[in-house]
Amino acid sequence: MPTIPKISKSTLKSSSVVLLTTLVVYANLTTLEWLVHKYVMHGYDRINFPIVGRLIEHESSQHWAHHHEVNSDMSLDIEQKEDQRQGLFFKYQATVLFTVVLYVILTLQFRALNLGVGRRTTAAIGLFSTLTYSFLWNNFHALLHGADDIIIPSTVGVSNKYQNTIVRWVPKVWFEWMMYNHAQHHAVKGKSKGNYNIILPGFDYVAGTYNNPPCFDNTEFCKDSDLGACDKPKGCFRVEGTKLNVSFPASTS
Repeated sequence: MPTIPKISKSTLKSSSVVLLTTLVVYANLTTLEWLVHKYVMHGYDRINFPIVGRLIEHESSQHWAHHHEVNSDMSLDIEQKEDQRQGLFFKYQATVLFTVVLYVILTLQFRALNLGVGRRTTAAIGLFSTLTYSFLWNNFHALLHGADDIIIPSTVGVSNKYQNTIVRWVPKVWFEWMMYNHAQHHAVKGKSKGNYNIILPGFDYVAGTYNNPPCFDNTEFCKDSDLGACDKPKGCFRVEGTKLNVSFPASTS
């Protein structure tokens, strides 16, 4: 009878550290995505906050413009856009800020959990995580609006020119979730607005801001209502009714 090799305690400990580190990083990313989207991008009533008020005003005005340009089928009314890339992408400034914030948070959490992760490793984890997140956002967000022809220069932000390639490598169920979830975010207005996690699901469920009616309709879709003039999900929405320029290969599962 063959003997089963024993797993050393050091191997188990290393595996546990890697698993816990991964969970902590993901938990932080989904939380930060939710916080930034809700309180900065939709922070219209927080522009008088000290120190960060000007940043919130800039980001929220650009994001409101993005919402205003989204049609009922999730396509973009780009004829009215002075800058076609406005509101679609994360620029390097946002990536750097994310990296700094994540580094500070992870340093404190790793120390509290006694994971033995050094500062350099923490910095590398933070940078890799935020670059990966920016890559996912920039490549998928344009696709979710059928705007795969709008490209952000690599000198401005993490490039999205790979979007039609990477979509073939992700599970179809994940991308379909992103489509429905983001359409919900744009369709539901006012105090009922939710679905602030666009790329990384998680914190919307914790915060109770995940809207998931069976279906909804963008009839009487009001672009100007993001500040509260319209506060109800309506009727039935179907992905087939959008102008999303995405097709999945038969082998995608």
